[in-house]
Amino acid sequence: MIENIFPTPIYYESVPSPHLENIQKELGECAETLQYEITDQLRMYSNDHSYQTNIIGDKQLHNFAEELDVHIQNYCSEIGFPLRPYKIDSSWFVVYKKGNHCTVHSHGHVDISGVYYIDTNGQDGNLFFVCPTPGLMSSLCFLKNPSWEHKPEVGKLMLWPGWLQHGVEENLTDHTRIALAFNITFQR
Repeated sequence: MIENIFPTPIYYESVPSPHLENIQKELGECAETLQYEITDQLRMYSNDHSYQTNIIGDKQLHNFAEELDVHIQNYCSEIGFPLRPYKIDSSWFVVYKKGNHCTVHSHGHVDISGVYYIDTNGQDGNLFFVCPTPGLMSSLCFLKNPSWEHKPEVGKLMLWPGWLQHGVEENLTDHTRIALAFNITFQR
């Protein structure tokens, strides 16, 4: 018998119509009103370098918040975690212009991290996750890939454990990608 003891659940799902159109409009209009600055550490543009504000709550992005709730419920159900009250701990917009990328990092103090893709051409830098079990990197028989990549798609929402190390590959295209990143904390 073999059991996979420490799997890492990464959730992704496309937002269905007509919710997609409402969310795209809501987030697109909000993103246009913000000012962005580049971060030296992560090498991408953001409207909030402290990553402490909650743009979803502050700007009352209700359509997105309602859709996010559906996906959090689905994710919790899939991993066998009984849903409990949660809050959006923080949320911010990120912009990747040509040459931008995001270095490997985690959001370890939160339960779930996630991203929603507002605008992408699918070639402007994949999101990647680093193997959470460093010891596997020294084993020929167990390590298949030290990282896992996911191609961005407009309207796709992703959720993963906040402790999971991740980053974004360099945008080598002339297209500017816009996404909404967020963190979720469950009531203790």
